Amino acid sequence: MIVALTCTSLYAIGLFAHSSLQNGIRYFYSMDDVFISMRFAANFANGLGLVWNEGEFVQGYSNLGWTLYLAIFEWLKVEKSLTPAIPIITNYVLHLLISLTVFVILKRYLPTLFATIYAVCVIICHGLFMSGMWGFETIAQSLCFLLCGLPLFLENTSVRRAAKALIPIATVVAIVLRLDSLAFFFGFFACLAFKGKTDRDLRALAISVATFGTLAFVGVVVWQHWYYGDWLPNTYYLKASDDSRDLLRGMRSYLNFVCFQGGAIPVVTIVFSLYVDKNLWKKHFPTFLPILSVAMYDVWTGGDYFHFERFAAMAAPYDILWAGRMFADCLRSDSFQDASNQNPISLTDLYRFAPVPALLFVFALVSQSQRIYTDVSHSDRHFYDSVIETGLKLNSMTDIKGGPVAVFTAGILPYYNLHLTFHDMLGKVDRHVARLPARKGLEPGHNKYDFDYSLNADKAKYLLLIDFSDLSVEKVQESLNKKMKTVHGFGYEIFLSTAFKTNFCCNKRLLGSSEFGTFSVFERAAISF
Repeated sequence: MIVALTCTSLYAIGLFAHSSLQNGIRYFYSMDDVFISMRFAANFANGLGLVWNEGEFVQGYSNLGWTLYLAIFEWLKVEKSLTPAIPIITNYVLHLLISLTVFVILKRYLPTLFATIYAVCVIICHGLFMSGMWGFETIAQSLCFLLCGLPLFLENTSVRRAAKALIPIATVVAIVLRLDSLAFFFGFFACLAFKGKTDRDLRALAISVATFGTLAFVGVVVWQHWYYGDWLPNTYYLKASDDSRDLLRGMRSYLNFVCFQGGAIPVVTIVFSLYVDKNLWKKHFPTFLPILSVAMYDVWTGGDYFHFERFAAMAAPYDILWAGRMFADCLRSDSFQDASNQNPISLTDLYRFAPVPALLFVFALVSQSQRIYTDVSHSDRHFYDSVIETGLKLNSMTDIKGGPVAVFTAGILPYYNLHLTFHDMLGKVDRHVARLPARKGLEPGHNKYDFDYSLNADKAKYLLLIDFSDLSVEKVQESLNKKMKTVHGFGYEIFLSTAFKTNFCCNKRLLGSSEFGTFSVFERAAISF
């Protein structure tokens, strides 16, 4: 009851925060990147193929399985105001299923109080929860990882046999969802191979995972090359930069996850197990290998590309289940019983400490709720309100025809304007920009651009900018002189480009304004700066 109530209440808070009232209609929203997948899904459902613009085969998404799942609801013609809520609601269901699974398994080995605490920790893991609220596929990946690991935590033979049957399916689904799920399966396969030395069933399972995982990975990569002409999604090339090998940044990201999120639980459990019985750590070390492989991947990529450690959180439910199972073995070990006799610490005594974890739980719940609302309010809330409004008004403009329209936000604006072609100046769906050298001082995935390329005649008939209230020649010159940072931190450089100064500068048309800001469309014309 507590687990279900916690999950439901947090997602209800988040879903309301992820909405914008436009003309009396409530529009839900997720991360702009998810809207990119939704545009691919909408075009696929409309018979145009998995493309962002009709006829342009560039893979601007990295979550094939999630995109195909979203295409189902586009095919069912769900209202555009509601479709962004679908991945969030789906994540709620999956997150609740994961937490209940952790609770049911740990209840076999731990008192209900402790099983509940571990399950609730799965829910309030900030990185995992925010990934769910922003509509990412991370929670679906986490469920697949958890299903793969279930046989390692079960002792009942019949239940364990049923769990084993799910592993090949979960392996394939995880890799189809995202290719980087392979990071988990490196460690998982090593775990099975290590344990397989003494367990014939696990040895056979390792062969099954390796076979199905390899077939799924090769199949997806070969299909991508056949369909798009690239071996990997365009976003992988976009994010490849020096930051991708910034080990210090990656370690800082993972330590943040370990100290403040679900990762702290395995660390505390390891310390406790070493105190109780060092042999327990040796027993559970192979099962720890998938956690280690995800940590190494997160560090190698220079940390997460977002602020809530999404990659580190992929394995959080597996982490927490592993910690709970190890904690249960600590309580049952002879060493703990001996220590209890010498330093009167027993299971009953543990209950006396119950108010401490209960207070920590309440604090975490309040803290996470506050962080959740903060993450979708203030500047982010203003940004999404403004972009949704701009997208809807652009859709109603009858004199903006065909395109292409150059934009910085490749998700929301294009999704609400499927009849127009777009050019993403940040390169999520453009091969040339994705392969440029990265610029320092900006987040990976947002640090590559070439405005002279993006504003040429082939790429931009129109240029759409948001939050420019009175952009005249004088204002442009003032921005240049002061080097004003606008448009997500790198905007003034657009005014330096020859293409802008030659073709767009004096041709502003203001579409409209509201409490959220203003938005301007520049139409191409040969008027020099």
